Amino acid sequence: MRCKNQILKKVRVLLYPKFKILILRFCDTCDSKLIKTTIGEKCPKCDIEIIKQVESIKKNQDNIPEYTLGQDFPFEKNEYYLQKAIRNSLGCSLMSGINFNKEGNFLVIFMNAHNPKRSQNNPYHDYYDSETGLYHYIGRGKKGDQTLTSVNEYVAVSNENNTIIHFFVQRNLGNDHQYVGKVKLEKVIPSIQTDKNSKSRKVYEFLLRPID
Repeated sequence: MRCKNQILKKVRVLLYPKFKILILRFCDTCDSKLIKTTIGEKCPKCDIEIIKQVESIKKNQDNIPEYTLGQDFPFEKNEYYLQKAIRNSLGCSLMSGINFNKEGNFLVIFMNAHNPKRSQNNPYHDYYDSETGLYHYIGRGKKGDQTLTSVNEYVAVSNENNTIIHFFVQRNLGNDHQYVGKVKLEKVIPSIQTDKNSKSRKVYEFLLRPID
């Protein structure tokens, strides 16, 4: 069965069997099909220079060298980076939000942008308090009561152990992470939130303050 094409104001809707819909967008200037980039849809002809710049930035980020002690830290404060590049360079795990490097005695923490409505995949409620200037970061553990063990303990005792905390924040869903810089643990607060099964449980909020 052939699909039916409907053309309307540079947007073409392809109707496939079983009600599958594919929306194609086209350039208002040259009618070329727009392509997806990390900064939105762009025209491969009219926006060629912008696309080259985006690809160059991505290539440079993919080539960030693995960080070793004694070297300059490879990420600049307030700049944005691909999460994969950060994890590869700093030796982080593929998914964990809190990562501890024992050899270098430093932590790498990722705070992701969240849908305001919590889900089973993301029961955490991290946020930034603009009045206090503190990031409220929830410890590891999606189900049941959290405990101050493993990486949660490393954060909790970071001041006593002189552990450096490097903090990366995703400001919007789907975007790269901004390197906030080093942060210091101000306080640990036990609180009650729901877990991945929507059951109330105890969690630990780490209050983190950016430092120079």
